[in-house]
Amino acid sequence: MWGGSNLRRRAWEAIASVFFSRFVRTGEQFILVPIYLSAWGVDTYGEWLTLTAMATFLSLTNVGLGQAAASDIIMAIGAGDRERAQQAFSSSAFMLSAIALAVIAALAAISLYVDISALAGFTKLGHREAAVIVSCTGATVVLSFFYAPLSAVFSTIVGAGRANLLSTFIKIGEIILIAVALLLGGSPEIAALIIFLSAIIMAVSYLAVIHRLAPWLRVLSFKPDRESLLRMLKPSLDYFTLFLSVNIVGVQLPRIVLFSVLGSSAVTIFSVMTTYARTTRVFSGIISFALQVEVGHAYGAGDFSRFVDFVKKMCRVSIWSAIFIGSGLFLCSFFLIPLWTNGRVSVDLILLIFLIVGSVIGSLVDPIVIALTVINRVGMIGWVHFLSLSLGLAISSIFLSRFGPTAIAIGLVVPEVAVILLGRSGLGRSEEEPMRLRELVRWPGDLLHSEFNALLRWSLVAKKLGR
Repeated sequence: MWGGSNLRRRAWEAIASVFFSRFVRTGEQFILVPIYLSAWGVDTYGEWLTLTAMATFLSLTNVGLGQAAASDIIMAIGAGDRERAQQAFSSSAFMLSAIALAVIAALAAISLYVDISALAGFTKLGHREAAVIVSCTGATVVLSFFYAPLSAVFSTIVGAGRANLLSTFIKIGEIILIAVALLLGGSPEIAALIIFLSAIIMAVSYLAVIHRLAPWLRVLSFKPDRESLLRMLKPSLDYFTLFLSVNIVGVQLPRIVLFSVLGSSAVTIFSVMTTYARTTRVFSGIISFALQVEVGHAYGAGDFSRFVDFVKKMCRVSIWSAIFIGSGLFLCSFFLIPLWTNGRVSVDLILLIFLIVGSVIGSLVDPIVIALTVINRVGMIGWVHFLSLSLGLAISSIFLSRFGPTAIAIGLVVPEVAVILLGRSGLGRSEEEPMRLRELVRWPGDLLHSEFNALLRWSLVAKKLGR
């Protein structure tokens, strides 16, 4: 699959680092959720989730430019075209900075003149607390605009593994600080401030590392290039639509709808069940997310056969991993969820079943979308996901009062199926032959066999060297 010892090393470094990152981020939920609930209570935690969900809408102002620039940078470096990489970086930095300044100004005005707490109908969080949380969360979102192009340079030069490790260690520090603060009686404002501080450290760290690894890249150059901006325009809008659908409509909007209809307790139950079920998708997609830089690198270098091989094997590993992980999580849910939440949230069996089914189906969506995104060929995928998800949630809302959060979980399955059907056709056109569904879901025995043989050869060599 890898086609070379250096590529194999980079790939396995990336896989190991993503696994570690996913483990830490999943552990964050399992560690912090009980502490949040214990420190603040169900209602305050539900309002905090709703408030941060509202602030996350600011990420829409990115309009997908960061990801489009990252993909362009990866392919340019893969092709050895440093000038094009510099143009893409400088152009995106200029546009993202302009957007960031406008967002910060609007955020300051809203925090000063709008009583967010009263507007949202909160009973636990006051005006000052809500203003601080929205300001810090919004500023964190703005800083995250720059992560994609910065990480693209870092990952393409030395491999995604080291970039993931850097961000993961910063995340560990954030988790520890939040846990300590909450155990000492810290308020929701303190938690939001710590998250913002972590975002600042992340941005500064990326800049420092890139300055050392890529001295040819002028990171403080904000000179826009017209050709680069035009080249990134359509991919950025396509990715923006996909981001809107996946991260806002699919994640944040259900929380807001549930809060308005069923209250903050329903938001907490749905969020806990979703977090637990999505562990399936988080760990099954490790290889797909780890290899996205290498996929773009292969495509940019013109190695289409390796690109196709990557996509097929990523899909196979992802779907079969999800089946095993999802089954295990379901069987363990009856004692893990009450243990995790200190008995504050009981298992909603029907809700959990549909959430796990959605995660298993979605595990096939992730490698397809990653492959299309990293080569800037998202196209109609974003629109199909958005329209099918909107339709699913609209129908679910009608039955929300009768079936509760389960109705939302059913609606979230609709876009996953739609993306799989369309996405494989998009990849088929990119390789000039249809990519059949059975090729994507076949048991990955060939990959397991080749990697086992490689591990065996490595162990034999290591044994000889040891002698």
